[in-house]
Amino acid sequence: MCADSLFKTFEEHDFAYRNSKGKIKEPPVFTEPPRIVDAHCHLSMLSDPPYALANAAYRGVAFIENITNPADDARETYERIDDWLEEAQAYLDLAGNRAVLPTIRFACGLHPHDAKSWDEVHDELLGYLKDPRTSCIGEIGLDYHYDYSPRDVQRDIFARQLNLAQELGLPVELHIREAHDDALEILRREGCPEAGTVLHCFNLDAQTLQPFLDLGCMITLGGPLTFKGSAQTRAAIVTVDPTLIMTETDAPFMAPEPLRGVECGSEMITFTLRTLLDCFGYSGQEKAEALFTPRASEVPEGTEPAPLVTPDFSELHGRYDEAAFCGQLYDNAIALFDRANPNAEEA
Repeated sequence: MCADSLFKTFEEHDFAYRNSKGKIKEPPVFTEPPRIVDAHCHLSMLSDPPYALANAAYRGVAFIENITNPADDARETYERIDDWLEEAQAYLDLAGNRAVLPTIRFACGLHPHDAKSWDEVHDELLGYLKDPRTSCIGEIGLDYHYDYSPRDVQRDIFARQLNLAQELGLPVELHIREAHDDALEILRREGCPEAGTVLHCFNLDAQTLQPFLDLGCMITLGGPLTFKGSAQTRAAIVTVDPTLIMTETDAPFMAPEPLRGVECGSEMITFTLRTLLDCFGYSGQEKAEALFTPRASEVPEGTEPAPLVTPDFSELHGRYDEAAFCGQLYDNAIALFDRANPNAEEA
């Protein structure tokens, strides 16, 4: 499934950032060009995966963890990735650009939407989990917003895939929507895989986040971190140790500000990374405070806004300057995702 019917796309292949009106937006500025990881992307859903890969390379994305689903796009993605990379190199060559294409690894798992298909795809899933390019099971979890699969089935298949990750020594990426209490109960009962557990695209508050951190989960942050109504998420993230944080896009979904409404690609992760750095005070205390301050429309009528808690970033900045902070995020993802698959079999 491509996303060109869901989001605005553009015919120009000039590596420019364009908003939903087609206006070119300037890229974020960093003290040093960072090496960036997109820890959660759906290449097969993009309107032009090769161009997206070339664009990602142009913007400094060095590694992509690509999410696949045996009930949907896994076969296409595993079979076509080499062709996409070859075509992406052609885009770069045509532009005279010497950027290096990102390394691609795969996560494969049955999305909660498709939990009801477990019996039909179980054997196929096991096959993909033996592919040397696979480094994670995901995205798995619970989605009570859409309920495309019955909730009891979602819970059962979530638990089964957690156990499978334990058995195979693979980390997991979690998709949890409007089901955090049930997800926590299952994680506590079944245990988080020793290889790692990642809460994908966190966009809620500190109270929701803390129990997952207590279980040892890492988190990825995508476009929602940049949204105007996400002050509570931005305030939550600065309570997290940088060794537990990664960046993602969930492309083609959730393009960041100022690009909302267009098809999201890995190249847009630069806006999320810049906002994350700003939250941690790398553009100054005043900028950080503005990011943590809720808009008037977010404060219930007749109530006072919660007191603004401004972190003291001096200790953090003593450990990391901006470039080192970006390096830590990169190292977090590479250590988790770019390692040998212990179940790999020769093709």
